[in-house]
Amino acid sequence: MALTISLLTALFSFTIALFVYLKNTRSSTHILFSALIFFIGLYPIFNYLSLNSSDAETAFFWAKFVLLSAIPAGPLFYLFVRVFPSSKFDINKILSWLILLWVVLNIFLSLFGYVFLSVSIVEGAPVIVPGAAVGSFGLLQVLSIIAGSRVLVLKYRRASGLLRRQLQYITFGIITSFGLTAIATLILPLILGVSIFIPISPLFLLIAGITIAYSIVRHRLLDIRLVVARTVSYTLLVGAFGLFYALLFSLFSSLFFSTITEIRTIFVSTILAFIMAFTFQPLRRLLESATDKIFYKGKYDTNILLYNLALIMASTLRLEEVTHGILDELLMQMKVNKGAFILTENDKIFDIKSKGYKNPPSFSEDEVKTLLGTRNTLVFDELDEGEIKETLRQQELSVTLHLRTGGEQAGILILGSKESGDIYSEQDIKVLEILAPEVAVAIQNAKAYEEIRRFNITLQEEVDRATADLKTANIKLQELDKLKDEFVSLASHELRSPMTVIKGSLSTILDGYAGETSKEAKEFLTAAYSENDRLIRLVNNLLNISRIESGRLKFLVTNVDMSKLMKDVVTNLQMATKEKSLTLTIGETGTLPLVLGDEDKVREVLINLIGNAIKFTHQGGITVSAKVENDTLITSVADTGNGIAQEDQDLLFKKFSQVSRGTYSHQTGGTGLGLYISKKIIEGLHGQIWLTSTVGKGTTFYFSLPIVK
Repeated sequence: MALTISLLTALFSFTIALFVYLKNTRSSTHILFSALIFFIGLYPIFNYLSLNSSDAETAFFWAKFVLLSAIPAGPLFYLFVRVFPSSKFDINKILSWLILLWVVLNIFLSLFGYVFLSVSIVEGAPVIVPGAAVGSFGLLQVLSIIAGSRVLVLKYRRASGLLRRQLQYITFGIITSFGLTAIATLILPLILGVSIFIPISPLFLLIAGITIAYSIVRHRLLDIRLVVARTVSYTLLVGAFGLFYALLFSLFSSLFFSTITEIRTIFVSTILAFIMAFTFQPLRRLLESATDKIFYKGKYDTNILLYNLALIMASTLRLEEVTHGILDELLMQMKVNKGAFILTENDKIFDIKSKGYKNPPSFSEDEVKTLLGTRNTLVFDELDEGEIKETLRQQELSVTLHLRTGGEQAGILILGSKESGDIYSEQDIKVLEILAPEVAVAIQNAKAYEEIRRFNITLQEEVDRATADLKTANIKLQELDKLKDEFVSLASHELRSPMTVIKGSLSTILDGYAGETSKEAKEFLTAAYSENDRLIRLVNNLLNISRIESGRLKFLVTNVDMSKLMKDVVTNLQMATKEKSLTLTIGETGTLPLVLGDEDKVREVLINLIGNAIKFTHQGGITVSAKVENDTLITSVADTGNGIAQEDQDLLFKKFSQVSRGTYSHQTGGTGLGLYISKKIIEGLHGQIWLTSTVGKGTTFYFSLPIVK
C-alpha cells in the first residue's frame, strides 16, 4: 500500500511538472511550479526507499536523498508564489542569491551528515539522530513556508475572478500539504522524537496534488487542462486500440487455427499491437498540418489576431463593416462555428449582427437582461447549472463577453463552440477580454457615426439649399462690393482735387499773399486748413484701401537710406511734437545699411507711426531707432504713453478698428485705417510689422524690411 501511494504521488507530480514546463518553457511561473512539483514527486520515492531499507546504513543513505528532495521544496514554494501568475522573474536579486546560497549550503551539510547524523529503522519506524545543522534545514523550510503562505494570503485577498479561485486552491492545497508534511517529518521526529507519521507522509502531499489537479481541470490553472485532457484521451485511445488488436488476434487465432494459442504468442501480439498503436502518432503528426482545415486543429498567433482586429476597427466607421469584419476574423482564427454581436441601448436590444447562423439569432429581452446582469465573461464549461447556463445551452453558446466602455454597456459578443470540439483555452479567453473594451469603443463610435450619417442625409439637403441661396447672395454682394470700391475710388479722386485747391488757397491767405487778415480770421482759417488737411489724409487712405483690396497697390522698389529717411520725417514732425511739449528724438543707430523698399510708402508708414505716437502720448516723448537683425533692418517707434491692453492689441491692424481702452481710445478720433494700411504696405514690401506694449509704461511699434545684399 505504501509503495502504491508513493508511486502514484510521484507519477502524478512528474506528469504535472512535465506538462506545465512544456506548456511555456520561458515563463518563470511555469518553471518554478514544475521544479516544485518535481521535487515533491521525488520525496515519496526516497522516503519509501529509506523506510524499507534492509539495514541502517542503507536507510541513512536514502535519508540523505530525502533531504536533497526536501531542501529545495520550501524555497521553490516561496519563489513560485512570489512570481505567480507573472511570466517574469521580478524578485530582488540579492534575496534570490541569498536563498540560493542557503539551499546549496544545506545540500552540502546534508551530504556530509551534518543535518542527520544517522537513521535507523526500529520496528518499521525510523529513528533519526539530528546533527548540528538540522536547525539551518528546519529554519529554511519553516521560514519559506511562512513567508510563502503570507504572500499567498495577501495575493488571494487582492485577487478577483479566476485568479482568486486559482489562488484559493493553491493556498489550501500547498499550505496544508507542506504544513502536515513538516509536522510529520520535521517537528515531531526532531523535537518530540515521534516518527510514526513519516511512513504516511506521502499521503499529505496527495492533498496538494488533488487540489492542484482540480484547479487545473476546473479553473484553467497554468492553462494545461487541454494538454492534460488530450494526453489522457490519447493514452486511453492507444491502450484501447492495443487491447482491441490483441484480443482480435487471439480471437481469430482460435477460430481459424486448430492449434492452441500460447501465452507467449498472446503476449508478443499484445506488444506488437501496442507498438502499432504508438507508431500511429508520428504519422498523425505528419498528416496533421495537411488535415488542419478539415479537422480545425490549427493554432493562431495572439499578436497577429489582435493586430488584424485593430486594423479592422481602425479602417472603417460603418457599424455593419466593423461588426462583420471582427466576427469574420474571430471565427476564422479561433475556428468557431458561429458568433454574433447583440447591441444594446438602455438594456434593450438595438441590433443583432451575426455570422455563421442559418437564420438570424433571436433573443428575448429577458434572456438579454439575464446575460447583461452577470457582468462577467461567461464560459459555458465553467458555469454551474442554473438559469444562465440553461440560456447558453438553449442558444448553443459557449462564451458571452460583455462590451463596456466608460461604464456604459455597448452590447454582448456571443460565440458558439469550437469546430474542433475543443474547449476555449486560457489564450482564447485572454484574447477576448483584451479585445472587449476596444470593440466596445469601436461599436460606440460606429453607432455615433451611423447617427451622424443619418442626420447628415437630412442636413445635406438643407445645406445644399442654403448654399445655393448663399451663392446667389454672395454674387450680389460681390457686385455691390465692386460698385462700392468703384464709388470710393471715383469719389476720392473727385474729392482730392478740390480739397487740394482749398488747401492751397487757405495756405496763400494764411501766408499773407492775399492781403492782411485779422487775428480772429486767421484762427478760423487755421482750423479750416487743419480739417481740410485731415480730409485729404482720409481721402488718401480711402484711395489706398481701394487699391489694396483691388490688387492695384503698386510699389516702386529702390534702395532706401533709412538714416536719411528717419531724419527727414523727425525734422518735419518736430513742430507737432513741440505743440504738445513732447520730445522727438532718434536713438543710437550707428551706420545703417540700405533696405529694399518704396521710399514714399515707407515714409508714409513712418509718419503714420510717429503721428500716432504724438497723438496718444501726453508727457515724455517719442524715440525712433533702428537695428540690424539677421538679414533685415528693424525700425522702431517707442512712446511713453499709457500703453495698450493685451486684449486690444490684435484690433489695431484691422480695417476700421479702434480700441476702447487705454491710450488708443476712440475718444482721440481717427478712422482706424492708418495701421491697417501700414501693415499692408510693409507686408507688400516683404517685411513684418508688430508691437509690444505695457499698460502704464508705453508702446513700441516695429517694422522690418529686407537689407540690400
